Amino acid sequence: MVRATTEYRGTVLDAPDADVLVWSDLHLGHANIIDYQGRSFFDADDMSAELWRAFERVLRPESVLVLVHAATWITVLRSGGDAMRNKVAAEQISARKALAWLRDQTRERSNRVLFRGQRHAWPTIKPSITRECEATKRRIWAIVRWFCSHKARHVTGYSIENVHDRLAILQHYFGRSPVVDLTATPEVALYFALKNAEDGDNCVVYSVDRESAGAPSVVFSDHDFLALPLGDGGSTHRWLRQDGYSVGPKDWWDPQEVENFDVLGLSGVGCMHFSKRDSDDALVADLGDLESIADDPLAYQVRGSVQTFARTFDLLTPDVIAILDRSATVDPDAEISSRIDNLMVMAKEVDAPPEVFSVLYSLKAAREQNQWDTSFDAGLRSVEQKLGLLPDS
Repeated sequence: MVRATTEYRGTVLDAPDADVLVWSDLHLGHANIIDYQGRSFFDADDMSAELWRAFERVLRPESVLVLVHAATWITVLRSGGDAMRNKVAAEQISARKALAWLRDQTRERSNRVLFRGQRHAWPTIKPSITRECEATKRRIWAIVRWFCSHKARHVTGYSIENVHDRLAILQHYFGRSPVVDLTATPEVALYFALKNAEDGDNCVVYSVDRESAGAPSVVFSDHDFLALPLGDGGSTHRWLRQDGYSVGPKDWWDPQEVENFDVLGLSGVGCMHFSKRDSDDALVADLGDLESIADDPLAYQVRGSVQTFARTFDLLTPDVIAILDRSATVDPDAEISSRIDNLMVMAKEVDAPPEVFSVLYSLKAAREQNQWDTSFDAGLRSVEQKLGLLPDS
């Protein structure tokens, strides 16, 4: 404290006594200190998580924190809130401890808790549709309302009755909607927190207690429905691999409600910041690629339906095209054209019957008129069956 009050005199001594907090001798990650000092924790990760919770309970926006790491290492941080939390976390918390904290939430509250991971800690966590300029928002809102009004029949072939399930599909594959992505698996949250992070970056993971946050104005969506039949790829949806959920305002159709919705404003939300280290990627390596859509036919069909609607109503502007491209889904127009051309060559090589060429010419003509819908896939599959590329259904 002598050094703190000497080197940081204007920060510490000028602050009201009630605003100065001293945090020292943490020994985060130091397992032996538990026995040495008789600390009542199960292990080092449990100790780190509880110390962080205690820190969160007392920190105020006006706080001045004197952080005493060791006899020769003192940091004074002015002003509480996000900046102070981020700084403390970056110096004290590792990804391994953050994962232990996430798992701790699950142990304490069973399956009530959902998670989210981010490479940066932004001041808010709002629905993705709010990130765009007003002109782009208007186009996206038109797409969202159209997608939901048809109960996703144009994508799945049958109705998805829960509108928030439809919004979840749109968020996951289009990347813009009135809801926010979450997951029920701690490791998945950590995966996204570490994604594209560099050594030393300050990353963050969040926990959301559905019971505490579940006000009448808030709706959570589970992935307990299959958007496609099992035989058509229903078990390979990327959303299932990510153990995906979503949360958003009940009145999702009201742009103002969506603008006001902020996950960080919900009750029952916790967070932990940590500093990325080169070795941290090994913590989630076993998960593989959680973002691949190579075996997920729904990604292709969602983009196809959105792209066709947008083109039909003059909404397929450069900004919407850029959003579609960032979604990492396959452009269905290019994919279908390629499939038709390849099947045409194969049909000629094996001297296929006339009805095969009739289907292909019909699909090619429709494609050239930008008339894509899910019937394309059915038509192409029937040709592939006739050519022996698929088993007969």
